[in-house]
Amino acid sequence: LLIHSDYFSPMKPRIRVFTNRIEFENPGSLPLPVEELIKFDESLPRNPVLAKFFRVAKLCESGGYGFDKMLEWKKQTGNDVQFESSIGRTKFTFMIDTTNVIFENERNVDESGIETGKQSENNQKNDKESVEKNEKTDKKTDKKTDKKNEKTDKKILSIMQDNPFITILQLSEIIGVSKSAINQQIIKLRKNTIIHREGADKGGKWIIINQNNN
Repeated sequence: LLIHSDYFSPMKPRIRVFTNRIEFENPGSLPLPVEELIKFDESLPRNPVLAKFFRVAKLCESGGYGFDKMLEWKKQTGNDVQFESSIGRTKFTFMIDTTNVIFENERNVDESGIETGKQSENNQKNDKESVEKNEKTDKKTDKKTDKKNEKTDKKILSIMQDNPFITILQLSEIIGVSKSAINQQIIKLRKNTIIHREGADKGGKWIIINQNNN
């Protein structure tokens, strides 16, 4: 991943672990088609200096056996390895067999060899409780956010009423929130036909159409 990454790209190399696969994604394309690299064992590192450091540290070799090592995953686990390469990125996906994990969770055999099934029931109960707890937390957070935005809206309208020529930067400094937060509230107020901008961005003024709608 590090040796073959294109460090001039704004994209960063990353490893992502999912329940059914592990993805290794890199900026930059492969130097040759996958079929040729597998067939001829070509060693073509994008960053040869990094490759040299890895060889000195005994973490890689110069024989071009990278694909052979990756394909060992399928030999040892029976799960597929998928290779994708385009102009901008390369992704290798190692599939994971989740059958055993699911089976163990559902089965839960005790020391005497009797299937209890309690762990599966407990897991389902815990999952349900966790979802319900998260939903309640989300609702509380949404209510707090709505109240906060409502207060910000009222402050914006009050300040605009006193000074129709005020700028977003000045509103941000007076109210004590970011420019982006002020801008989002203004977009909402304009969408709800509560305020209107008359004139250019520079030198124009704010017109309050209907303050009671807020």
